[in-house]
Amino acid sequence: MDISNIKVIRALWGNFEHYQNEIPKQPIYNEVVYVWGIENADKLKELGYEVVFMGDGVHKSKHSFYLKLECLIRAENEFKEILFIDWDVKQCKELDDIFYKELRELKFSMPTYSYPIEFLNLKFEHDWGNNIVNDFKKYGWRLDNFIVIPNAGFIYSNDSNIPHQLYKISKENNINTLTEEFSMWKFANCSLKDYILRYEPKCIYGRPIDNNFKLETIEKKSEIDLHNFINGLIDKNIYFVHE
Repeated sequence: MDISNIKVIRALWGNFEHYQNEIPKQPIYNEVVYVWGIENADKLKELGYEVVFMGDGVHKSKHSFYLKLECLIRAENEFKEILFIDWDVKQCKELDDIFYKELRELKFSMPTYSYPIEFLNLKFEHDWGNNIVNDFKKYGWRLDNFIVIPNAGFIYSNDSNIPHQLYKISKENNINTLTEEFSMWKFANCSLKDYILRYEPKCIYGRPIDNNFKLETIEKKSEIDLHNFINGLIDKNIYFVHE
């Protein structure tokens, strides 16, 4: 399957076994994977993927979301028009002319998703958890009892140069947790309504509406209010689902 002349981009770092159930057994699109770790590169090549080797392996994958920005910068320099898709994003409808037209209505797009406001009260025994809570206190929109941020599982860029700007923002502000998502929030510098109108793609939600957020003492259907808010502003036409 070929998505017009758009180059589909993937990234892989960390332990291959963590992702192997999500990675298709052969390429689906006109795609290339930017890979950290020689073993990861070899395994993807065995499956038939085109790979670009980016360097040695990164084992603590949750601390490495800035690598996605490095991937996007490299890809946009090489292909100009790109669509980044996380491994857990699945196509649910045939891609047609309407999909291409709607995708290209925005020069850059990244969907949104939400966290329960109770997330801000959590205390963790590890630095990663506490650091991300602290970042959520600085970044993100408040919608009723939820925090909303961009979701970097699906990113379209048409020679936008925005990935370069996000990388710069992440370094200037020392954003080390959800690097690409918090940087996008800061880059947008606007209300949630304006973000939806400027950057929200029509073809995907950041999370399904029935997503049940479960972490520590929190269990809540976190996406219903956000979906209703989005649907009041734009007409979604879903082709992909972020599982």
